[in-house]
Amino acid sequence: LTQLSTGSAKRRMATLMLRLADDDSTECSLFSREDIGSRLSITIETASRTISEFKRENLIKEIRSNHFDLDIEGLTNVVES
Repeated sequence: LTQLSTGSAKRRMATLMLRLADDDSTECSLFSREDIGSRLSITIETASRTISEFKRENLIKEIRSNHFDLDIEGLTNVVES
């Protein structure tokens, strides 16, 4: 829980996505931006901006609505930085 409530919004989002990823897959499903904001203690706007930034940086690719293919190594680098 501490990893999801401390650090930058970018770091929190990366941690959440990595935790939600299927064990033997690089895919994860997210809940609404409002729920993400509540769980990570960030605003809805920050959650949306962070997801958009991850898309631009090719850290995630949206497969369908709120379902993403993750660059596990890239997101791990975000968490560790």
